[in-house]
Amino acid sequence: TLLTGCGSDSDSSPMMMADKNPAIPVNSGAPVADIETASAPSGSETGLADNETAIADTETAIAENETFPVDNEAESVDSEIVSTDDGSDVEPVVAPPPLIDAPEGITDLILITGQSNALGAQTAFDPQLDDSVDRFYAYTDNGWQRASLKQVWDLGWHPGTSPDTDPHNNFGMHFGKTISNRRSDRVVGIVLVTAPGEGISHWDPDGFFFGKIRNKALAALNALPHKSGFDGILWHQGETDWSLHGTNDPDLAGHNISDDYYSIKLYALINSFRNESWFDYSQPFICGETAQSPVNGRLMGLNNDTDYWTACAAGAGLPTYDDVNVHFNAEALRTIGANYAQKYLELRGLAN
Repeated sequence: TLLTGCGSDSDSSPMMMADKNPAIPVNSGAPVADIETASAPSGSETGLADNETAIADTETAIAENETFPVDNEAESVDSEIVSTDDGSDVEPVVAPPPLIDAPEGITDLILITGQSNALGAQTAFDPQLDDSVDRFYAYTDNGWQRASLKQVWDLGWHPGTSPDTDPHNNFGMHFGKTISNRRSDRVVGIVLVTAPGEGISHWDPDGFFFGKIRNKALAALNALPHKSGFDGILWHQGETDWSLHGTNDPDLAGHNISDDYYSIKLYALINSFRNESWFDYSQPFICGETAQSPVNGRLMGLNNDTDYWTACAAGAGLPTYDDVNVHFNAEALRTIGANYAQKYLELRGLAN
């Protein structure tokens, strides 16, 4: 189904969940337990005539070589139906379709957005540590392809810079690699849309950039006919806002800003995404800590709120390549990408 619009009629307030860590969350994508068919009543209290009829039916079933339940346990007939001793049919447990290692087999479609650490510019590349893997795809300037840092995912140049140079790194690469290495039953696809140097207000839902995210998300989704929406959002932003109280965003200098500014904006952004036609309330929204800014206190709040589907991946203290300790180096991007993957698998009930 071609998706063309945004917005839903759902309430804009956050979904409030009582438990951050239920054993298997509702609609989590966790493996479904085998369904047991309860034994049907024996009919031992029926009348004599009914017993005689049942005996006759039994003999007929045996004569015709039909499957007849033994000890009141349900058995399947040619894997098409399950029959019980009261004559009713029950649909069997259907095995999932075989996994397809291709874009049309993507099971987990993820949007990644944020500032420069979501882009990962000016970071190193290692041919062994950063190589492509099976069951992991990226939406590139040439459409869906098996994910490689040598491709162009965003802004017309990143992470691949040119055929003659090593590419930059990206935590999204290591999010996908981690899931591929840990879960042979998942195929990951990522879509990257970044805005280096921008404060959280840049993502306001009525702004140009949010419209850019929407357009790219829909283009990527419409290229996957088997998918109806995104399965998660990874958010890495906060360096420009920086402060625990208010914001250091220069675009808001001189404005009257609440002490809870960042938390208010973050939850409003989560609701804005959830009101899009391609995302909803029962999908993970995961942020990641910055290297050292005090705004981490607001970001980590997603691990302690009452919304099951929000979380924050650890990142504070990871190594950076600049003197101001803002931009993660390649080692840090590999680590925080794995941390994002761990949080995602936990929320999905898929963590090992």
